Amino acid sequence: PMASNIATIVWLGMASILSVVSTKGYKRASRIFAMRGLTRFPGEDGLELDRFYRGDSIRKGVSDVYRATVISDGTEVIWKQAREIEHGGKKIDMDKANEIIQNEIEIISAIQTHGRVPKIIDSGYIYEGRKKINVIVMERIEGPMLKDYLSEKSSLFLQEVMDISLQICEILEFMAERDPPTFHRDLKDTNVIMRPGFGVVLIDYGTSKEIDTGDSISLSLGAGSQGWMPPERSLETPLSGSYTDVYGMGVMLWHLISMRSPGKLDKIQKSRSSYLEEETVKSDISEKGHPKWIEDLILDAIYRPDELFIDDKQIGEADFKSSLKMLTIFQFKSRIEKHRHDWGG
Repeated sequence: PMASNIATIVWLGMASILSVVSTKGYKRASRIFAMRGLTRFPGEDGLELDRFYRGDSIRKGVSDVYRATVISDGTEVIWKQAREIEHGGKKIDMDKANEIIQNEIEIISAIQTHGRVPKIIDSGYIYEGRKKINVIVMERIEGPMLKDYLSEKSSLFLQEVMDISLQICEILEFMAERDPPTFHRDLKDTNVIMRPGFGVVLIDYGTSKEIDTGDSISLSLGAGSQGWMPPERSLETPLSGSYTDVYGMGVMLWHLISMRSPGKLDKIQKSRSSYLEEETVKSDISEKGHPKWIEDLILDAIYRPDELFIDDKQIGEADFKSSLKMLTIFQFKSRIEKHRHDWGG
């Protein structure tokens, strides 16, 4: 009987150990997130918190971005969650912030087959107190942001400028050829990662938008990023479409050659305008010995009509589009490829 009792005790002890081991990962994750005030209610379609460890904050903007780790194998990932902020003079409440994250989830899910787009690992929501917060977990892209990449250089060779430009155009064209077409709408040097041995990976699709043919009016985040956004994004009823990314590429090409920051245009330019102007482009391109066709390409991409209002009424979409000199990324890319012999690609 004594031996039988000992055996029973040993068996119960082993069962207890196995039970602890089997739930260790979940309990560990629960403790990790409880420290941050996060919860996931059983039975709901929330994010599986036991899969991830959310680390330090690395970027704040329209969303909060954190380093994170997959607990099972230690893989480093990016955790991005909705955030209430003031942006461009507008308040973004949690409902709108969640909508932005959900939009990004849907856009990336549709285009992540492209090699220059980060892959989604998981998505869902968490609760911080009583606030439901949408979350997207993505692969972590190795390499510096383009902004940091450029800060370590005094200038780029023309071939590298054009290679980077064409790589960005590659993904923008892929998006534009979808049905319905999709446009990034927030091109800037902090949304481009330079992956070693590969080149450009384009990130941050929170303000991207699918636009049905004939409907380019944006009722979402109007503004964008100062210096990079076109003036029509600041209208009371913002306009956006293929031409939004064309404008962004014009600014990007100027930035890559001049090494000057679009975000400081209001300090660089005599007019104090935050929109890139013809005089600035000429002083940085042809007047510094760069090929004239590059200057013409940038100016065509950023050209906007002098008046966005006619008789105190906002210009209509059809009139606005007909006034532009370049409408599509395909046109922008084709102009670079046409002059490939000039830059040695």
